[in-house]
Amino acid sequence: MNWLLIWCLIMNKKAFTLVEMLISLVVVSILILSIGVISSLGVSSYNQAQKQAFLYEDLSFGFKLIQNRARSSKTISQAPWDDPHGMYNKLIVDDEAFGVYHNVEYGKKELVYLEDNKEDEREVMISLSDGDPINFFATILTNSVTFNLEGTRDRIPFRYSSTILRRAK
Repeated sequence: MNWLLIWCLIMNKKAFTLVEMLISLVVVSILILSIGVISSLGVSSYNQAQKQAFLYEDLSFGFKLIQNRARSSKTISQAPWDDPHGMYNKLIVDDEAFGVYHNVEYGKKELVYLEDNKEDEREVMISLSDGDPINFFATILTNSVTFNLEGTRDRIPFRYSSTILRRAK
């Protein structure tokens, strides 16, 4: 066949047929839907990564405070929390304490700081979880302390661990 003849036949048409219009409409619809799905996946991935970054920023802040106190402390020990609503450990650093507290009033678990180890004077460092379990524990050796905190916040699982070397006194 002569390609020039076919080209001339196509170019002499003055309008599209109904079938051509429907096919082009379906193709354009599929393209638009694909672009929408891909962009929404990108946005949700970005939001999830942003939540995770904020979570680890909060955890890093809380652990740096604990590290600074523990690094220059004279004594470090662990003790059970005197909280009837949860079985958590608290880390006692000299006269201060850090631990996970189950705040029944708000239904959240919080990483808290206790000045002078007074449980009624809690300062919330990080709000952690609504109902999921949180584990906080420390491994105390002669010259080092390893802190571990794991759980979920806003359906994002986390595990944060940090080791410090204590300064010799």
